[in-house]
Order: sequence, then structure tokens, then C-alpha cells
Amino acid sequence: MKIFRVLAVLTFVLSVALSVSVVAAPAAEAYPQRCSLHREPGTQFRTGFSYCSYGSGSHRVRLHCNAGYTVYGRWVGTGSRSYASCATGHRIADYFYELQGD
Repeated sequence: MKIFRVLAVLTFVLSVALSVSVVAAPAAEAYPQRCSLHREPGTQFRTGFSYCSYGSGSHRVRLHCNAGYTVYGRWVGTGSRSYASCATGHRIADYFYELQGD
């Protein structure tokens, strides 16, 4: 009979612990998907943009210019382009997109 009490107590403690962990779990954030990067050749490769076609949240382009500085586009939702440009006479050395969840 004592073993049944121990099993009942253990079952109760385990069920409470599991329910607390499920309740305390944060909601998942949604992020943009199907994102791409582009450089504009008509600007001597000093302007770039990011574009995300699916999901929710927002994105922006980040350009590293060959003169050693970084510029950022504005945060935009999916279906919109985020543009940024290096200063005249400078070119894009590398470029990325950043994502932000809802």
C-alpha cells in the first residue's frame, strides 16, 4: 500500500512540473522568410536592398562599405524593400539582411 502512495505522489509532482513548464513556455516569434539581397548596378554598386516575400515580422538591409563603415536600411514588412546606400565614391564591400520577429 505504501508503494501506491509513493507512486501517486510522484505522478502528481511530475504532472504539476510538466504543466508549469508548458504554461511558462514563451510564444514563438514569427520571422520573415524567403529573403534575398540585391545590389543595384546602375549606382556603381553603392546601393543595395533586401526583400522578403513571405512570413511576418520585418527586415532591413545592412551594408558594409569599402571605406570601413556600415549603413542600414529602414525596417520594413514582408513584400517591401529595405534600401541603403554607401556614400558617393564608395562601394558595397559586403551586405546582409537582418530579421526581426513580431
